[in-house]
Amino acid sequence: MQPGSDLLRLSTDGPAKSGPRKPRGPRMSALRPALGAFAVLTLVLVAACGSTTPSVAPSAPPSDQPSDAPSGAGGAATWWVGSDLLPLAPETTEIQGILVETACASGQSPEGRVNEPVIEYTPEAVTVTFTVVPPPGNAQDCPSNPEFPVTFTLSEPLGERALLDGGSTPPRDATTTP
Repeated sequence: MQPGSDLLRLSTDGPAKSGPRKPRGPRMSALRPALGAFAVLTLVLVAACGSTTPSVAPSAPPSDQPSDAPSGAGGAATWWVGSDLLPLAPETTEIQGILVETACASGQSPEGRVNEPVIEYTPEAVTVTFTVVPPPGNAQDCPSNPEFPVTFTLSEPLGERALLDGGSTPPRDATTTP
């Protein structure tokens, strides 16, 4: 090899070229942040789509009363205590509320399709979650659904705890109309 030629010279430090360097487009180091962000986004999307862990509400305490409500899974519903029944006394165990199915149900009443509520007790709150079995058929229209009266019994007095509607995320104050 002759001095000053444009041929590639090899050394222990890696390839080197004699003469001025010519730009070849964006360098890989400039693309690394974008590729890293793309990789993270891809992992997040794959993890979200591949989740097989069902979201399960805690079990309700056993009820002494037989129920005509169907068992099994159901769609979300929201509920609240009627304003004429407020304020709730600390010793309250029986609660009357108003439920509205949030899934499309062609405007049908949820009568006979409301599951027993799942009630979770903590020192700060009592969270009550209702679900409603979808009406028969594959497709439902989506007009507003009717209000439906519900009554349930707590296994312990409400006390000074908040009463929450677990059908909302996050659970909301069930003593106010949604």
